[in-house]
Amino acid sequence: MNRFLWLLKREVWESRAIWMAPAICLAIVLGGAAVAGIWTGHFELGMDDNETRAMASATSAQLEIVASGALGVIATPFFITVLFVQFFYALDALYSERRDRSILFWKSLPVSDLETVLAKLVTALVVLPAVATVAAFIAQVGIAIITSLKLGNSIGLVPYLWHPGVWGQVLLLDLYVPLTAALWYAPLVALYLLVSVAVPRSPFAYFTLGYLGLVLVEKIVFGTKYILVLSASRNLLLPHIFSDRLTSKIVVGDESLHLPQSIASNMIPGEFLASPDLWLGLAFAAACVAGAAWIRRYRDATY
Repeated sequence: MNRFLWLLKREVWESRAIWMAPAICLAIVLGGAAVAGIWTGHFELGMDDNETRAMASATSAQLEIVASGALGVIATPFFITVLFVQFFYALDALYSERRDRSILFWKSLPVSDLETVLAKLVTALVVLPAVATVAAFIAQVGIAIITSLKLGNSIGLVPYLWHPGVWGQVLLLDLYVPLTAALWYAPLVALYLLVSVAVPRSPFAYFTLGYLGLVLVEKIVFGTKYILVLSASRNLLLPHIFSDRLTSKIVVGDESLHLPQSIASNMIPGEFLASPDLWLGLAFAAACVAGAAWIRRYRDATY
């Protein structure tokens, strides 16, 4: 266990993007909010007149749902950042050690190829999202502070930004998405690692051109687009972990605002864990990890 933790620390030391990308995203989000809310003197919640009236007629429970949802959305750019960093990190992780010839040093240590590949997989699926989640939570707190200072009690939604129930929903959301994402995106990250160790050079070019080539050949030969649809579905997480159940409605004239009973009420962890797509993906990920470890065993500094 200590050896594996040491391998994870190595990845954090060598791959600065793991903490730099979330930090840059945090600076942009908080900087943009500060500029909009303090320096320019303008800060808006983006609600039209009907939505503003709807907020005025909403119950306390409904306002808590809206507040938790608004804070939860702030984590979106961090989630997108994680996907981009995972892609570039995993595709380069096993190739870079051949490029700089450090593979000779690492192979001299009492660390197996499987441990090395698993360390890189866990770094991409667990460590990176964990760092981004902390950054997202800091952004949520920061924007709540800026909103409260700028708007005060002028909008009825603002006081609910600090209700314990709201932050409980936000924390639940911040934990639920990264945990489910780690399982859902495991086959993609494992595939990136396999490509990284298998190709002789330029893993980004090999992966991109290979993917486009397969899509094109399938379309020309079979007239279908299963690869394109499968890859698009695998890159979309939210439809697989949230339902669209709506249990509450605010009506203002001819307009209505539909709300879930709570964020938790729209989470479907049971259905997600029972999904055949999830387990087939994890089986594929295991095969890719095993293949990457086997190929690395016979790799040296040449590429």
